[in-house]
Amino acid sequence: MAFANIRFGASLIYIALVAYGASAGGFAGWASIVLGGTLYPLIDALPWGQIQGSNDPNDADRKWGGRLLFVFAIAQSTVILWVLYLTTTRQFALWEWLGIALSLGTLTGGIGIPAAHELIHRTDRRARAMGLYLLALVNYMHFRIEHIHGHHLQVATPNDPATARQGEGLWNFIPRSIIGQIRSAYRIEENMRRTALGRPKRANRLFVYAGIQLCLLAGVVVLFGWLGLFVMAVQSAMAIVFLEATNYIEHYGLTRKMIEQRFEPVSPRHSWNTTSLMTNSLAFNLGLHADHHANPQRPFTQLRHHDGAPQLPAGYLAMLSIASVPALWRVVMDPQLQRYRSETAPPAR
Repeated sequence: MAFANIRFGASLIYIALVAYGASAGGFAGWASIVLGGTLYPLIDALPWGQIQGSNDPNDADRKWGGRLLFVFAIAQSTVILWVLYLTTTRQFALWEWLGIALSLGTLTGGIGIPAAHELIHRTDRRARAMGLYLLALVNYMHFRIEHIHGHHLQVATPNDPATARQGEGLWNFIPRSIIGQIRSAYRIEENMRRTALGRPKRANRLFVYAGIQLCLLAGVVVLFGWLGLFVMAVQSAMAIVFLEATNYIEHYGLTRKMIEQRFEPVSPRHSWNTTSLMTNSLAFNLGLHADHHANPQRPFTQLRHHDGAPQLPAGYLAMLSIASVPALWRVVMDPQLQRYRSETAPPAR
């Protein structure tokens, strides 16, 4: 294991912070929300820590990264169960439970979904199953269908619901993206079922996944009551908002050109990149998004920085805070987008 990869252990430290806040209650339960809106973005905006990714296709690092994702999944599950257990033993006020649930959602959405995202791209069935399990915890299993078979093919085109258009505000994008991805996942599944020549027709996985999630929530009600369901619902909503806000900043305003009635191939030019140490340590190098789209099967420990990709002014945490104020986002990002387009435009003849 390369020493540089130790930084990914920050995800486990964050789990411990969320668990402590849930145990303590009070304002401690809100700590990660407050810090996530203030201190974390400020740190993420500083140029103190930048990474360039890996140029070493080290198989040991790939295996170590895979094991870390499984450890993280087990640790996150333990914290969720711990929080649900607390709903049956602690007499916190509703405002305390709200803070705990939202804090849990920053974990499951800000780190858990990036872990799931990495796992669903793996060829190993156990890894994909673990990725689906993490998505089930936030009631977003259809993401696996749409992301793999939709987003990666349609990114930076009008056909992709997860690509934000220039001038589109975050709070308009999020519902459009959520609804659009569900519809896209349904269409993808129906197309796959229709083209499954010579094979027994299977059920549309969108409905299978919905059934799994309903059973999971029913189990929560039986074991932990309605307060447990409240915590799971709020953390899921927070996680989904976190995911869609990340989708928003990853491809904002970027488009693929039409060449002979076809969209040009996906390249690093179609994803916003960041080399922020904090973002990439917590989110398993998700900020090196340009290389991920250019090489979807490349493990997160081996993702690389592309100088030619459009670069965000700061890391994801800072940019998410800016995106929450649409007018501020346009002031910051629209000039960046225009500058990148002018730099990459072909010379006039």
